[in-house]
Amino acid sequence: MVRPFLKPGYHHYLIPSLAQIVNVLSQTEDEDKEWRAELMLELLECYVQAGRKEEAARFCSTAAPFIKSHVPQKYRQIFSMMVRHELMDEIQLKEEMKNSISLSVAFYINMLKA
Repeated sequence: MVRPFLKPGYHHYLIPSLAQIVNVLSQTEDEDKEWRAELMLELLECYVQAGRKEEAARFCSTAAPFIKSHVPQKYRQIFSMMVRHELMDEIQLKEEMKNSISLSVAFYINMLKA
């Protein structure tokens, strides 16, 4: 049902619904953290595709720590989005990279893509 809206130009239609779902899930004790992280990544992508960079950056401030602590295997994905779309200060990004070769590689690859 959502798939048709994941095409370019339609992401902005999903933002209200996805934001509400993510918000409700954050208020519950849902055990499926990976599903919640996936929805957060989709919402972030919707913000970016809709050109709502400020909202995307604000959302990253809560989504990134959640993903990093609960679903660390997806953290590189959100980190790459933050680099590519300049959603976080470069100083903060470099601080994140200090202890991770994987994030360092992701940072430089995404700087080239940006």
